[in-house]
Formats: sequence, C-alpha cells, structure tokens
Amino acid sequence: MKRCSLKKIVSSFLPLVLLVTLMQVIPVVFPQPNLNKAEALTQTCTSTASSKSGQDITKACDGSSSTVYLGLATGTSDVRIDVGSSIKLTLIAFRAGGDDQTYRNRMVADATIRGCAAADTPVGECTDSQTVSWNQTQLDSVNNSKVYPSKVLNLAGSYRYYYITTITYGEKFQVATDTACTGLGATKCVQYSEIILEDTDIPTGSLTSSLRVQFKD
Repeated sequence: MKRCSLKKIVSSFLPLVLLVTLMQVIPVVFPQPNLNKAEALTQTCTSTASSKSGQDITKACDGSSSTVYLGLATGTSDVRIDVGSSIKLTLIAFRAGGDDQTYRNRMVADATIRGCAAADTPVGECTDSQTVSWNQTQLDSVNNSKVYPSKVLNLAGSYRYYYITTITYGEKFQVATDTACTGLGATKCVQYSEIILEDTDIPTGSLTSSLRVQFKD
C-alpha cells in the first residue's frame, strides 16, 4: 500500500515538474505598462508676424530653452504649427524667455488656439478655437526660462495644423512697453522660449501616455 501511494504522489507531481521546466525554457513575455511615456513629434512653426532678427518663431519650436522668439509690432505671434499628424491637444503652456522677469510686459497673458483643416486654411475658417488665460499673479511667479502653468484645452476635434494668437501681459494689464522693445520700432513685444503643446492619450497596451510636441530641457 505504501509503495502504491508513493507512486500516485510521484505521478501527480510529474505534470507540475514538466510545467516548471517548460516555463524556464520558454520565455514568457508580459505586456509592459507604458506609464507617462513622452515622445517627440516632428513639428514646424511659421508666422507672418515680424520678429527680431535671429529670434524668429522657429526658435519657439526648436526644443531649446536657450533660444527665444521675440515678436515685434502688435505682440500677436500669429503662429501656424504643424504637429506632424492629426492629434487632439489637451494642454498648452509657454516657456518664459531668459529675461522675462525683467520684461514681464512681453509675456503671454492670453492665447487663442485654433484647429485648422489644412496648412493654408484661412484663420477665419479655423472655427474650432479656445482662448486660455494667465492672470498677473500666475505670470509674476514664473521665473526666467521656466514653464507657465499649463492650461487645459477642450477643442472638439483632432488636427495636424494649429494656429495660435497671443495677447501680451503689457496689453492686458496695462503695463508700459519696455524701451528696448520700442527701440526696435515695435509698439508691443511678445517673447517666449518655447510653445508647449501636449496630447494625453491611452494607446493599446498602455495605462497612460503623455505625448509632448516639444521635449523640454
């Protein structure tokens, strides 16, 4: 009886031993959750607004905090952005210039973003739009080369092409234009290091993902 019982026990363990052996031999791949993964999108920026030589709108889309866009004239930016593929943007912010604490009047107080059907769609036909704002306290707390507080976007659609216009701190809060700006022949100046746009999505196999249009330093 003892021999018979022992045989049964050994037989019952054989499948388990084989399973463990197979697991050691055959690699088992489990899907890895993609937590807050950031990827850079190919994107370009163009503007019809005048700018200081060497500080054109491309400097606001080059991924570097050491360069700045300095727009002259009315401070409206008038920037068209191609983000490379159709995405639904959910956040917008700006990175301050390297001397924004001295020239607060150049900061962005309001930004209107529009989704456009094509790269050359007239602005008036880009009807899916939203305006976001920063108050004076928020902007005064932003140090040189630091990022503004992000603002949530609730545009209805997904687009490849976006159009952004701005209103400056100086215009909104009635702060005089700095003499360095007027010395360039401008009634208003707008300045920032980077435009930061984000699309938050949940792709297949991921728990969450944050897709940044720009990589920030």
